[in-house]
Amino acid sequence: MAKRLTFRDFKSHLEKDNFYTEKEIRHLFNAVKQMDKETKGWVINWFFTGEYPTKEVEQVTVRALVEEFGYKPLNAFIAIDWLKQDPAAAKYFMVQIGKLGVDIEISDGDALNAESSSEDVVCGLDTRNTGDTIEE
Repeated sequence: MAKRLTFRDFKSHLEKDNFYTEKEIRHLFNAVKQMDKETKGWVINWFFTGEYPTKEVEQVTVRALVEEFGYKPLNAFIAIDWLKQDPAAAKYFMVQIGKLGVDIEISDGDALNAESSSEDVVCGLDTRNTGDTIEE
C-alpha cells in the first residue's frame, strides 16, 4: 500500500521549524506533487522516518546537500529531482549560487531550461495548487 501525505500533515510538520511561510509551504507541497515517483517516495519516507535516501544523483545525495551545503531538506529533495530531470541546468544553477561543491562538468553551451520568471515555478516544477494529498 502506498504511503500518503496530506497537506495538513505536511503543513503541520513544516510549521514546527518556523522556517516557512504559509505561501512557501503551499509551493513546496505542490512542488513535491510534481516530482517523479521515486523522488516523491523519498520525500514521503523522509517525512515518516527522518531518513534521507542514499542514492546518488549526478554525484550528489540529499544528505550531502543538507549537511555539507546547508540546504533545507525539502529544498535538497527539489534540487535532486531537478538534477534527475535537467542535470545541466540544475548543476549550472547550483554552482552559480555556490551551493554545490562537487567536481562536475558544465559546458559553455548549457542553458537553463527552468522558467524562473514565475513565482509558481520552482526548479522547473509548476507549484500551483494541484490537490491536497501526495501519494507515492
